[in-house]
Amino acid sequence: MSREIIQIAPSCFFPAALLDLPSNIWLYILFSIKYLVMAMKKHGGSLLIFIVVGLAIISLSACKNTLLGEAALVLTEKMDVRSSTAKASRSIGGLKRGDQVTIVERVTEGDTAYARIKGPDGIDGWTDVRNLVTQQNIDKSKEIAATAAEISTQAECKNKSTVKLRLSADRASDDNVLAQLPAGTTFEIVVRETRPKAADKNVSVKAAAPKAGNETDDKDNPGAASYEVWYKVRVKDNTILPAGYVYGGSVDLDYPREISYFFQEGKKIVGWQKLGAMKDGKGQDNHHYVILEKSYSATDDKSDFDYLHIVGFDPKNKSVSYYNVWRENIKGVFPLTVNVEDKRATFQFKSLDKDNKESLAQYVVEQTEKGHLKASRPGASDDPKDPRRK
Repeated sequence: MSREIIQIAPSCFFPAALLDLPSNIWLYILFSIKYLVMAMKKHGGSLLIFIVVGLAIISLSACKNTLLGEAALVLTEKMDVRSSTAKASRSIGGLKRGDQVTIVERVTEGDTAYARIKGPDGIDGWTDVRNLVTQQNIDKSKEIAATAAEISTQAECKNKSTVKLRLSADRASDDNVLAQLPAGTTFEIVVRETRPKAADKNVSVKAAAPKAGNETDDKDNPGAASYEVWYKVRVKDNTILPAGYVYGGSVDLDYPREISYFFQEGKKIVGWQKLGAMKDGKGQDNHHYVILEKSYSATDDKSDFDYLHIVGFDPKNKSVSYYNVWRENIKGVFPLTVNVEDKRATFQFKSLDKDNKESLAQYVVEQTEKGHLKASRPGASDDPKDPRRK
């Protein structure tokens, strides 16, 4: 078991601080006093000096811990506070998401880290540190959110097990972990980034298929590639930790069911955007989509996708509701910017040529008088046999 002192009483007032000093501080003080006594016996000295120095050590220890204080908020919807870290400990109360607490002490037992907290109404007990997030990390998460405020959602993903939300796209250590979020959290992907593949001594070349939530997974990265995929994300419905980075191998893309039928052989869906909607026979909105895919065999780390697919909804077709509008092999990078106005939608992104030189690709999608979609790209061929015109 390891202990790290984070904070005690919010003041350096001697009697109050003295009551809250943890065991390792007391050991430090006692050893200091022991050596003071030995020094006094050897060199002489007055009892007054001994008392003054001893009190100074205690007061400085208390003040030191106050300076190391951490304010935190409850991250989970409900949090149980217990009398100790033992599994059989009793519950002494509960707190809810957003409640402010002070972390007093940290303890690691086995694979679980615990925090002793002081909270509202005098509550003082223990909880799993994953239930908490420090104010410092909250502020950093909001800074990341601000940088993505103007970027539309490129895709959504979920985690099947606990996932680490990080300050940066790096998993060399856990120093950049903002918090560990529970299974089922929904993330809005705004940027897809690549990094050199991290060396992992715990993963065998002959390892079994990956499981979501494990940061050694690499589902979104071809086996031959030398890079790994990261997502800059907004955390959906989370006002405390609104943004951060997640490793692509620890989440699954959560694409709409209606576009799952448009997977191209040898490719995977990496992003999608809505291009307007039409009502079906029940009066419900059904959306048109632009779907972005990438080849499993692709090993370049410059492009986010290499295939573009536009599909439209046809309310009159009872057997196959969606139809192909436009398909094109084209390399590009996120973000895709979409603008929808009535029966017309436009979108654009940075495309890459064979030398990875960037240029702006723009598309127009319009609804004809018969209700079908027609797509065009300024500068593209007007030949009706153009394979992109579907």
